[in-house]
Amino acid sequence: MHHLIYLSTPTQPLNDAELHALLTTARAKNAELDVTGMLFYGPGHFLQLLEGDEITLAALYEQIGTDVRHHSLVKLADKSIAGRSFLDWSMAFRPLDAALFDYVHGFKTLEEVDLTRTGLSRADVMLLDMLRAHLLQTPE
Repeated sequence: MHHLIYLSTPTQPLNDAELHALLTTARAKNAELDVTGMLFYGPGHFLQLLEGDEITLAALYEQIGTDVRHHSLVKLADKSIAGRSFLDWSMAFRPLDAALFDYVHGFKTLEEVDLTRTGLSRADVMLLDMLRAHLLQTPE
C-alpha cells in the first residue's frame, strides 16, 4: 500500500456545484482504481491524500498534473504505508450551502475531519493538521 499527498492552487475559485461535480467524478474514478483518500478544498488551495497501489498512484498523479483546474502542483509525501487510513474517499471544504452535500457519501466538512484516529505517520498528521488550519482561515 502506498500514499501520496500533494498541494496545488486552483486556477479559479470553484462554486458548490463545481465541487459537487468534482466529488462525483473523482469518487467513481477512485472506486474503479481502488484508490481511497481525501481532498481538502479551501481558500486558494487543494490538498489531496491518495492511497492505493504505487504504480496506480504514480499514473494518477501524472493525470492530476495535467488538470487545468489547478496549477503549482507540489508533492508533499510519496511513500509506502502499512494500510489505508481512509476507507471512504472524502472531500472536505467549506460549502456555501452545506445542505447540497448532506446526502453525498464520504463528504465531510473541514471541521469534521479527524486525523488523529488514522494510520498516518505522526509527520503526515502534523502536515495535514497544519494545512487544514491554513485552509480553515477565512480570506481577508
